[in-house]
Amino acid sequence: MDWLWTFLTMLGTGATAVIIYWQANLLRAQNQVDALVQLNLAWDSRETCRLRTAWASDPEDFGAVEAVLEFLEEFAALAGRNVFDEDLIWDSTLGWYAARYYFYNHENGMIDRLRADWLDDKLYENLGKLWEHYENREDKGVSEGKSCFIEKLRRTREKFLNDEKARYARRFPESSD
Repeated sequence: MDWLWTFLTMLGTGATAVIIYWQANLLRAQNQVDALVQLNLAWDSRETCRLRTAWASDPEDFGAVEAVLEFLEEFAALAGRNVFDEDLIWDSTLGWYAARYYFYNHENGMIDRLRADWLDDKLYENLGKLWEHYENREDKGVSEGKSCFIEKLRRTREKFLNDEKARYARRFPESSD
């Protein structure tokens, strides 16, 4: 009879461990989604939309681009610390925007100019790592390879800028009067 008691105790312990593991995963997923929702609210806030519109109207506007890149750098730092699952990062619109803001501002030299201005070669390093992951992920889905993906981003740059220019008025129409 002792063997039965031992077996039932082990079975109960195993079941409890599985339930705790399952609940911990559910809690982690919920926390990730909550954090992402909060970041999206800040990303679509009046001030951030105003800055995004200002940058799109003048990509040389240091103040606007710096504030937007700083926000995205924080997102990238959280991603780098595995606060978010990789799939959640890329399934979110924030990951999509982070990749494009980095690419367009790296390509036009603004990131290098900001690094020189702050005398900090590591500025936006997390955003750069996030871009590399995005680029590698996208390359896998494009049969023509990296150059095709980069060209697609270059071809859609004006569309992206126009959409960002209209962001504030579209999101806050009462402010356009």
